[in-house]
Amino acid sequence: MIKKEDRIYFETLFPFWEKLSQQEKNYFIINSRTMTFTKGVDISSSPECFGLTIIKSGRIRVFLSSKEGKELSLFFLKAMDIGVLTAQCIHPKLQVSINLHTEEATEVIVMNPEAFSLMRKRNSEVSDFNMDLIYARFSEIIEQMETALFVPLNTRLIRFLLKREKQEILMTQEEIARHLGSAREVITRNLKLLQHAGCLQVSRGKIQILSQEKLQSMID
Repeated sequence: MIKKEDRIYFETLFPFWEKLSQQEKNYFIINSRTMTFTKGVDISSSPECFGLTIIKSGRIRVFLSSKEGKELSLFFLKAMDIGVLTAQCIHPKLQVSINLHTEEATEVIVMNPEAFSLMRKRNSEVSDFNMDLIYARFSEIIEQMETALFVPLNTRLIRFLLKREKQEILMTQEEIARHLGSAREVITRNLKLLQHAGCLQVSRGKIQILSQEKLQSMID
């Protein structure tokens, strides 16, 4: 059961909340709990089912990985986002292997998957919300896959840097390569080109954005 002050997340993020009966609201509250993960936790390898999840703080990377160890980031879950961390618990027929790693210390609110499945079956508003959530995440995955297949790497790299929304990005070139499904050598080469263009400054484990406007102009 979640704390009283955490109920604001339900009221804010669930569009169906005010349409629920008090009994249904209590059912959500009683069957939810808070959890914390340290940085670098592989949530997807846990035998536990987490179900519907609200991100209170932190950041979770959702990505695909190949047998050869190559990775491709699909999307990120951050504060005030909603996701299903282990979708097979709620949708057993969904056979998709997706990895979830915490990029920083993360706190979440998790609803019991069996309880959420029951609510989906009993309440059409909850069922519609669930389908909208699945559609939104699936659209993100398709968009990312299309980008990986058809958009040049230098453009994807610039978009990735701009999406971090930081002047100083504390990441190694190997980490960036994993995010973009590329090789470190290719990322290094492209970063050097952007550095020569005066867009950024590269140092060990850090990228300093000098001009977001220049970066944006290169992909407009």
